[in-house]
Amino acid sequence: MITDEEGPFGIFSSIRQALGGESQKTWLGRGIVCHWCVSIWVSGLLNADHDLRDILAISAGSIILDELLARRLMR
Repeated sequence: MITDEEGPFGIFSSIRQALGGESQKTWLGRGIVCHWCVSIWVSGLLNADHDLRDILAISAGSIILDELLARRLMR
C-alpha cells in the first residue's frame, strides 16, 4: 500500500514525493517505491525489539503474500 496507493488524504503519495520516490533520484527515493525494501523497513519498525531473523521472516512473509496475490489477480 505504501509503495502504490495514495492512502488516506494522499499521505503515502506525499511521503513518496517528499522522499523523491516519484523521480527515484536518491537511494531513499528508490527504496520507498520498492515492495521488498518497504517490507523490511516496516517489519523492522514494528518489531524493533526482535532479532534480525524475525524481521527478515516477517518481511519474507509479506513478499510471498504480495507475490501470490499479484499472481492470483493477474489470472
